[in-house]
Amino acid sequence: MTLSGYTAFEISSHRPEALTFIFTSNRALLNAVSLLWGVRGFYYDKWESTDNTIIEVNEFLKSKKLVKQGDILINTAAIPIEAKGKTNMLKITVVD
Repeated sequence: MTLSGYTAFEISSHRPEALTFIFTSNRALLNAVSLLWGVRGFYYDKWESTDNTIIEVNEFLKSKKLVKQGDILINTAAIPIEAKGKTNMLKITVVD
């Protein structure tokens, strides 16, 4: 989850083998990240809670068949998510 895309820009600069998915309510950012190595952006504008947001975006990725059972997801966000600050949280999830 991002407004600026800074973390996605940083991750992309290392040319990782894994894909990077970003979720943002910033439509202009979606165009910019489409030019980054291995980054795919999606529009998302629900900023209810960190836990609910992570569940929703992970389920979205599963429903689009972008991740599968056993894949490892690393979610980053700012806590509290409503503050929309700098990334200060990392959560690792194994897709079930």
